[in-house]
Amino acid sequence: MKYTSDQRGIMNRYLAEGNNWESHLEQTRSFIIKCLEKNEGESVAVLGSGWLLDTPIDYLCNRYKTVFLVDIVHSPQILNKAKKMKNVWLISADLTGGAIEGTYNFVRHYRKTGAGSVLDIPFQANLSGINADYVISLNILNQLDILLVDYISRFIKVPEEEIEVFRTRIQQQHLDMLPAGRSCLVSDIEERVLNRGNNLVSTRRLVYSNLPDGKDIEKWTWTFDTRGEYNRGCSTEMLVYATDC
Repeated sequence: MKYTSDQRGIMNRYLAEGNNWESHLEQTRSFIIKCLEKNEGESVAVLGSGWLLDTPIDYLCNRYKTVFLVDIVHSPQILNKAKKMKNVWLISADLTGGAIEGTYNFVRHYRKTGAGSVLDIPFQANLSGINADYVISLNILNQLDILLVDYISRFIKVPEEEIEVFRTRIQQQHLDMLPAGRSCLVSDIEERVLNRGNNLVSTRRLVYSNLPDGKDIEKWTWTFDTRGEYNRGCSTEMLVYATDC
């Protein structure tokens, strides 16, 4: 379902873009630290830890007794890095609460029988087994549904209305499971495509759920792709939204 290749693609794009990503990464790390400085506790969980590019990992390790890094899969490089950090625990988990397996089974069944609905895919997001005093949802909200929808679309033509309901359900469950008053969210919420003259060509909505309206809200632009690879022949920016929950 391309989870590992997508993870490699993130690192490849980061290496290709170089300093173009640094402002976004620094703003993300700074926002997280600002939220954490207002909260006490002995443990923290990072949902969507990935390559740790946007995670202030040294700060977390120095401040907390236990740091949980949670993702669907951890790269060999991160596995090796975590071995050197005595208070870091890696957790491999489907943060959608079963939508990955459910989507795979749905597609498999539909291709055999021609029956079924994307709306019937069972899942329920939860933080079971992750007992942290603070939770960080890190650039993962709109990623939870993208690969699933891409996988479904490769094999089945589903009405756009049903796809939107599916996306909304996944994203809203993720937000609902974040502990109130003990979490923060960072997510890209809109994709902006610009032509070679740097003029806006199109925008695409990335978040379908109701974003939390915390006390601290920051927004910034992430220069995502300047090489015209993500959107052929155009550069791509992401509007990022960050808030405490």
